Amino acid sequence: MDYVIEADRLCKNYGSRHRVLKEFDIHVPKGSIYGLIGKNGAGKTTFMRIICGVQPLTSGEFSLFGAKSSDTNAVRKARERISAVIESPSFYPHMSAKDNLIQQYTLLGIPSTEGIDELLELVGLLNTGKKKVKDFSLGMKQRLGIAMALAGSPDLIILDEPMNRLEPEGVVELRETILRLNKERDITFVISSHILNELSKIATDYGFIRDGKLIEEITARDLEAKLSSSSHRTLEDYFLDLMNR
Repeated sequence: MDYVIEADRLCKNYGSRHRVLKEFDIHVPKGSIYGLIGKNGAGKTTFMRIICGVQPLTSGEFSLFGAKSSDTNAVRKARERISAVIESPSFYPHMSAKDNLIQQYTLLGIPSTEGIDELLELVGLLNTGKKKVKDFSLGMKQRLGIAMALAGSPDLIILDEPMNRLEPEGVVELRETILRLNKERDITFVISSHILNELSKIATDYGFIRDGKLIEEITARDLEAKLSSSSHRTLEDYFLDLMNR
């Protein structure tokens, strides 16, 4: 199995007493849509921030596209292949979607902006014209966040609670965008979400995290078989049972 992310006994402490990640292991297959599921405060965002280089790890090791975290130069190069939308996407609210992408291209040092219309079409925002981002719905803003993440042609996109607070229409549009990018561009996604019903419609693999430790990894196919052959009828039921063991 070819993994884009692997972690081995990853730990993250804040101070001498507060441990957020506790010997955390994870395996994210190439080309997957990996759903990272856990309650608030379980460590999902901390893990994502470590992978993106925003926070240092305390101990343990991870690899990104085969580059080990102990090899500083190699992992820095590997991070050029990822993009992330952690917490809320950042925009220039008084600019259009296209102008925001032009600014993103400039920040990334991309000399040509000819691919911007294609990105806007991919996320369903090509026809927004001069409409200011401040007037976008939450779903439109999330899709613009993905378009900005795509500006660097990443192989991996990390999304932290992308469906949070979205209206039903926005959830459907975001779901379709993720599925299309995964299929058409072979982009791997790691998505944390507490909206398990929606996550179950796109995820190919799951990791369940409790109190800073990954307690189970399972493919969507194997999980579906488990649900159909046991008393668990939904992903929510299965999740609650795992969290309460």
